[in-house]
Amino acid sequence: MSCATVIALLWGVFSSWTYNDRFSPEDWRRPLRADASGYYIYVPGAFQYCFRASLVDPDLPARVGHGFRLDHDRDRIVTKYYYGAAVLMAPFHVIAELVVGPGTTDGFTAVHQRWLEAGGIFYGSMGLLLLAMACQRLMPADPWVAPMMVLAVAFGTNVFYYAFRMPGYSHIYSFFWVCTAVWCVCGMRESGHRWWKRWLFHLACAMIFWTRPVDAIAIVGLYAWLLLERCPALRTWSFLVGAGLSLAIVGFPQLAYWKYVHGTWLHYSYGDEGFTNWARPDIIRELFAPENGLVSHAPAMLLLPLGLWTLKRGHRICMVVILALFIVSVYACAAWHTWHFNCSYGLRPMVQYMPFLGVAIWSLLERRGIKALAWRSVVLPIVMPLCFINYRVMLEYSSCDSWVGWDWSWYMDDVKAAVLCGEEHDH
Repeated sequence: MSCATVIALLWGVFSSWTYNDRFSPEDWRRPLRADASGYYIYVPGAFQYCFRASLVDPDLPARVGHGFRLDHDRDRIVTKYYYGAAVLMAPFHVIAELVVGPGTTDGFTAVHQRWLEAGGIFYGSMGLLLLAMACQRLMPADPWVAPMMVLAVAFGTNVFYYAFRMPGYSHIYSFFWVCTAVWCVCGMRESGHRWWKRWLFHLACAMIFWTRPVDAIAIVGLYAWLLLERCPALRTWSFLVGAGLSLAIVGFPQLAYWKYVHGTWLHYSYGDEGFTNWARPDIIRELFAPENGLVSHAPAMLLLPLGLWTLKRGHRICMVVILALFIVSVYACAAWHTWHFNCSYGLRPMVQYMPFLGVAIWSLLERRGIKALAWRSVVLPIVMPLCFINYRVMLEYSSCDSWVGWDWSWYMDDVKAAVLCGEEHDH
């Protein structure tokens, strides 16, 4: 790890601590409230409460925004979320426990929150570092390309928001695992790679699934990339056996939790929530709506078409895989019963697909030649300021309902009304 990376990491942690300390414990913007507490409860639930409701303060669920519930009839702590994010939260929870004293608090103190914030910055930074290393191996480039790609992915999308402001959600941890898997793929494409890289790839894919099962889309894309590249590792049965074994071992704690809490090894914990809009996905709003639209809150996505075009030369398979991943993942998000995913900044389930955007941006930046230089000279002066504006908006975003009811059609109607009013005054 370079000195610059360490400095950036320390600056990010200090800035996150300073920024998030502004919010009161009851504020929804606290990183351990609402859905975030549902992901996080696995950690204190395992370390302190043995998932028993009788050991928990009855007021705790309300104080942290009802991200989980207490079943006093069966004496169980119940959360609908998967445990994968809690695996990466656990080391920072342990640090917080050592600071405050093991078992002396409810696990939701300001100290615990601070170390969770440090974890979000750490995993976001390590993910970006692994992504840059993977791209350099795939497409060797000049030194300036890496920081430009990192800035575009971090601040030109909502990755920064879920590392800096909302590390209690699962998305930055999924982002880290996808970056890890991409790094492994870029090494495994070549013959003679080390055996541990295969097992790290299996672990990353298993963690991607057990953090958010819908991200099996990303796993399929990664395997398709290896298959189409005719990766030597896929020619052995041990590779597929290792994949299945990793998925089973990593998934066992989740299955055991369901068995303990619900009495069955397999359980759909989301109740009546599901993909109910398969036949009528609202793709246009999903991409461009002011309320959490993908492109509206990730201006770096404007570079995706050009990045895919440059990948066409020399990395056609990679181009096809990335294009297919974005098409399928956007469609899956639009099929969810609430396409905007309620309180979030941008389309939060797409955070973990931003590493693939990073590969496309890298291809655009590293390409040499007059045409590539001409395209960059036109596009980058437009997109990079938009990325900076997006960064500032992520810092200032202060209301869960900022854009509810605000749509482009509403905006255009308002503009038309203003124009007509102006014409009446002229007459």
